[in-house]
Amino acid sequence: MIVNQKKLYYIVFFLILLMLCSFFLIGCNNSLFDKSEVINRFTDRDIINQTKFFKKVENNDNIPFDVFYKSIDIPAGGELGGLTAYGNILYYIIDYRNPMSNNAYSTEIYSYNWEENKKEKLYTINDPSIVIVNELQADADNLYWSYFDKKEYQLVEFSLNTKTLNHIYSASFNQMPIVLGQQGDYLSWYMYENVKNKFNLNIYNPHIKKLSTINLDGEDLKVEPYDRPSLLGSEVLLLQKKDKDIVFSTFEEESIHHNNIFEVSSNLGNCFRAQISKNKIVWMDQLGKEIYYYDRKDNTLSYIDIDHFYISIFSMNLIEDYLFIVNRNSDIVYLDLNNKTYFNFSDTFKESILKNKFPGIWDYGYSHFTRDKKILSEVLLDNKNKAFICIIDY
Repeated sequence: MIVNQKKLYYIVFFLILLMLCSFFLIGCNNSLFDKSEVINRFTDRDIINQTKFFKKVENNDNIPFDVFYKSIDIPAGGELGGLTAYGNILYYIIDYRNPMSNNAYSTEIYSYNWEENKKEKLYTINDPSIVIVNELQADADNLYWSYFDKKEYQLVEFSLNTKTLNHIYSASFNQMPIVLGQQGDYLSWYMYENVKNKFNLNIYNPHIKKLSTINLDGEDLKVEPYDRPSLLGSEVLLLQKKDKDIVFSTFEEESIHHNNIFEVSSNLGNCFRAQISKNKIVWMDQLGKEIYYYDRKDNTLSYIDIDHFYISIFSMNLIEDYLFIVNRNSDIVYLDLNNKTYFNFSDTFKESILKNKFPGIWDYGYSHFTRDKKILSEVLLDNKNKAFICIIDY
């Protein structure tokens, strides 16, 4: 009987020790993101060079988008700042800058309904402490913009119905400017703390007015200052460093669900400006001459040498299976990643008509991606009283 009691004590002691070890191991691995999960890994030998298969579309009628141009009258002394659109309404910022300075002494925000040909001034900022207003975005009910007031970066929400302003977030000067993701159902931005040298991810749900912060400290993210998060619905695309590889994964904030997708050798383009859609994940190399894209259906990784087409990337936006690029030569080009075609929007007939009517430089500025899947790009003219906006509607 005594022997049985000793055996029982040993068994209980062993079980308690095992539980303590398990709790200790779990406590040490408190990361939300498990990079050790076995997933597909791509190296140079696995990538498919698709460059020679891409053909240029010569007929304007074969492009699957509505392309049109709208003009904006610029008030005397003003300059066009940020712009966005939702539905058939264009929203834009007019800055009145101090002489020999980038700072604006006054800023106005307008709406322009191009179907009704109706312009309206929505809001005026005359606060001398506010240096610059940017990151303008819109949905059906609200406008969003950020500004810097010499002390902090602020993000606000403007109700289109009540014309009232709601404060969302403030970031101290030792962090970084608020740079909003341009996709998904939510507003999202990285928060970088210079002192701690770490990134966190902020996600704002405008439907329920909820701000969430995802602690990414210690996750070894592949994020650069001024990177925009890429969202698909409510899922955000994450890139994490793993030894000499980079792991691509998604994270859903509300369900706290993390899903590793694939990993690549870090020499495959260094993975700049990665973006996600339902079927594709795309990124570019550091020089803006190479495109890599992962097909989520076929589980294949492909490569395009776009320098072969005399295209060099200034900015790019992924919509479904189409990649829109503003070329460093100031053209707008799209690549159909499924059908392997590309088209230069500078070849459109509509642009040629406007060129004859309004002669000028006719270069395109930085592209803007709207929350309802439009591409906007300002046409840079030698005309300070008028601006043309190229609108590509998917």
